[in-house]
Amino acid sequence: MSEFDQIISTLFNDHSINSFIKKVKPEHLQADFKQELFLIIITEDHEKILKLSQEKKINFYVARIMCNMLYSKTSRFYYQYKKQRSIGIISYGPNNELEQKA
Repeated sequence: MSEFDQIISTLFNDHSINSFIKKVKPEHLQADFKQELFLIIITEDHEKILKLSQEKKINFYVARIMCNMLYSKTSRFYYQYKKQRSIGIISYGPNNELEQKA
């Protein structure tokens, strides 16, 4: 396993990252959020990720990505998942179940 792969595996199983992801609401978006997060990380320049890891800055970098994904109205995650909820294309029933609008 390459050093890059080891870093990705460590991040994927990191307790603090997974704790943050468990706070994403609605809960059914948590898996999609994690997939989008790691898609961003693995498509980043490998040398950059290696350097951040060596400098012990990788967790801050990942935390910044997660915050941008959740709170930036220009993030891909916002446009794919959260915007639909906020404009009413998808609504949620009393038990937070999806109800498709026609």
